[in-house]
Order: sequence, then structure tokens, then C-alpha cells
Amino acid sequence: MLPLFGRVLGRRSIHAKNSIVSVEEYLKDPVKIIVLPITRDKSFVYFKHTEEVKNKQSRIIKYENWLNVKAGNYWLKLNNSPKSYNKKIVRWVNFFLDKIPWQEHSLRSIPRENYILKRIKYNTGQEKLMTNNKYIQESLKNSMKVTPINIYYPNELMNANQVKEQLNRLIVRGTKYHLRYIFYCILGIQFTLPIVLVPIVPNIPGFYLAYRAYCNFQAYLGAKHIGTLLNDPINGTSNVQVSFKGINNYSKYFQTNINTKEQQINEFSHEIFLQDKDSRDQLLSFLQLPEMKKELEKAIHQETLLIKK
Repeated sequence: MLPLFGRVLGRRSIHAKNSIVSVEEYLKDPVKIIVLPITRDKSFVYFKHTEEVKNKQSRIIKYENWLNVKAGNYWLKLNNSPKSYNKKIVRWVNFFLDKIPWQEHSLRSIPRENYILKRIKYNTGQEKLMTNNKYIQESLKNSMKVTPINIYYPNELMNANQVKEQLNRLIVRGTKYHLRYIFYCILGIQFTLPIVLVPIVPNIPGFYLAYRAYCNFQAYLGAKHIGTLLNDPINGTSNVQVSFKGINNYSKYFQTNINTKEQQINEFSHEIFLQDKDSRDQLLSFLQLPEMKKELEKAIHQETLLIKK
């Protein structure tokens, strides 16, 4: 039986026999990209990794993590403040944050290239974790191969070509859109500087624009990283950086809201997956992604509003 996407688009699924893995194999993978379809042609792409593959020696990453903790604590303090003006600030900031396209959160989940250590396999069979810069230096002296990052997707719902098409659209949009908005936010900050001269009033617009510039920068780097993984061979060699893999029983969580009647198939471009909360919770439990609950709900909500317009 052909995948539903294949029937709608007139394509066939093109999986190799070894491209389907069990959920146990997926869960053991320390570095992975998970494709979560939101609609027929849009997916939330989520990058997940264990602590052991994080580049903990990078000073930039250490400082960034420290800054994120500080900002998070400040925001939590503001949320818990009983003062009325703080409550208004939180309400307005949340209002604007809810308007941010869900694709940005998807790209922000993809770390910059130097954030993750490469898993190197030598011809001798030895494996080693290595920073990107060190790998470039070592690869000139020794014969080694980078272990590809697996991209997991519901193989009965879509095929590897469709996944790659969606990723490339996300890359193109992400690099152009977020680079532009980085400059918009930086430009806007200068107009908030007069507020600093008033000691009683905090420069909330300036803080917000600085935060949005940082978020857009993260999303831009995420788009660049996935673009490198997807389209650039390593150091000019034929070594690929990603491998597409389906997961057994992943697709079944998307079948509950698909009616296979011909008229429904013709209108499939408007289909939004996982609108049922139980199916959504079961899927996140299956993939062990509890942290994705809020982001998935936001993506589905935004796509629903988009269709109603």
C-alpha cells in the first residue's frame, strides 16, 4: 500500500530495506533530527541530542548557556511578580511571542554547527568525539569518516524526497527571513535608547527587540546548519552528513484524522495532523518528546488559523 502522500502526489515511497528502524533504535540514537508533520507540506523539524555530544569546552557556548539561564530566571521572576505593571508587561510580551511563526522555534531547535561534537569513525574501527574545527585539521592527516546524523520521519506518510523538499523550503525561508529580521531588530533597538534616560521606566521594548534579534540569529544559524548537513558533502568528499530513516509504527499516529474518501484526498492540502489531543500525547510519548508538547500545540493552532483566513 502506498503512503497517503504518495497517492496524493502521484509518487511512490522509495525506502531501502535498511532505512526503517525500530523505536528502540531511534531512542538509543544520541544525535537525531525528528520530522513531525503538521500539514501535508509542512513539518516541525526538531533536533535532539544527549549531553555527551555537546561541545562543553566552547567559551561562546558556555557564555550563551549562562546568559540563557540568567534571562530565564529574570523572566520567571517577572512572571511571578504581584505588581500590576509587571503583569501587564508579561501579558503584552506573551501576546507578541504567540504571534511568532512556529517555524522559528523549529529552526531554533537546530544548534549551530560548532555546538555539537562530530562522531568520528577511523578506518581502524575506533570512534571518537571531535569538535568541527579539530575534525577539519585531523581529516587532512588521517583517514576518517563522520557518522551521519539520522533524520527520522513517518515512512508510511511521506518519503525521503518529500522530507528533503520540506527541509530545503525551511532552509531557504529561514536564511532569508531571519537574516532580514536580525537587522530590523537591531535597527529598532536604537529607537528605544531614549527610554534608558528615564531611570524609573525599564527599557522593555529594547530588551524585547534584543531578545528577538538573538532568537532570529539562532534560527538563522539553525537554517544554515541544516542546509550544510543536507546539501554539503564533508570537506568536498562524497561523505554524506545525514541519513533518512523511517520508524516502525510512527505513521499510525497520523492516521486517526485522515479520511481516505476521494473527496477528502482531493482536499488533503488543507489537512492538519494531530488535532486530536490524545493522538498528540500518544505520539510524543512514543517518540519520548514531552518537551515538544507546547510547540506542537502552537504549530497546529497557527496552521488552523491560517486555513480559516
